[in-house]
Amino acid sequence: MKKPFNTLRMHRKQSNLTQADLAFLLNHTDNSFISRCENGERQVTIEILIAYHLLFGAAVSEFFVDQRTTVQSRIASRIKPLVAQLEKEQLTPKGAERIAFLLQFLRNLSSDRP
Repeated sequence: MKKPFNTLRMHRKQSNLTQADLAFLLNHTDNSFISRCENGERQVTIEILIAYHLLFGAAVSEFFVDQRTTVQSRIASRIKPLVAQLEKEQLTPKGAERIAFLLQFLRNLSSDRP
């Protein structure tokens, strides 16, 4: 399991920036804020995520792999019951579009898996 703070450190070190460099760029008075984020002692803020995205091209979802997988599985498991419910209703063009969207999401998930 890759923790968000390990990913933060990895991106920073690959760029050869120091914690002090990042603290300066984010307008923090000292590097302890960055250090605590990288050590998992402080919750990673949206500001940090956006900064790492902008500086290093890191996808925000990269920092939350475990959470992303959990949410994705939860959504996927609920699509078929929702589609079945929608199909029981009087099908309108918008309803058909909703069903098509949901089924496309499931197809995309299947094609993304190794």
